Amino acid sequence: MIQEKLKGQEHGLDVINDLNGNYQNTIVKIKYTMRSGETDCAETVSNSVLKDLGKSISEKLRHIANLDMDVFMVDKTPYILEMNARFGGGYPFSHIAGVNLPKAIVNWLQNKDVDKSILTEKIGVFAHKDIEIVNMNKI
Repeated sequence: MIQEKLKGQEHGLDVINDLNGNYQNTIVKIKYTMRSGETDCAETVSNSVLKDLGKSISEKLRHIANLDMDVFMVDKTPYILEMNARFGGGYPFSHIAGVNLPKAIVNWLQNKDVDKSILTEKIGVFAHKDIEIVNMNKI
């Protein structure tokens, strides 16, 4: 397979549906650093083009819970790199920005209402994941 090299800004999207496949929200993050395919540093941003893209994909796929998407923006045009129907490595950035999808899923499973506030991100949350070495020996 040969793929064109895209020169643009990579974004991560968490496209959230309820357990019946109904659209709830799209969280958009600019990816600043990656390591081994994993997002290390990102910021939640407001981007209506990518929000609309997430909603459109959601309404066509009708997936449940989270759809992790990687998208490049090249000259204001989005190019979808991949879509994974799961919690991806970028979800922690949505979570730290105020989204609590695991809680929403539990509530949906218990037939409880889900307050939209737990699926709404704060814009401008800039975060970095860190790896820490932990000694597992009993010393």
